[in-house]
Amino acid sequence: MRYYDRAAIVRCVQRSRATWRGEVMTLAVRLSQGWIELPDGWQLAGIQFSSLDAA
Repeated sequence: MRYYDRAAIVRCVQRSRATWRGEVMTLAVRLSQGWIELPDGWQLAGIQFSSLDAA
């Protein structure tokens, strides 16, 4: 996580595994979030998901 004046950028990799109709599915994505600090607290300003190879 990186902090800027009243803003933060969060980046991570999310790996998921699920079963649907008996078939196992895997998914890996890179997740980027932009957050801003407001008087009431932190608010998500933007989000992006980018597919990665499941391996």
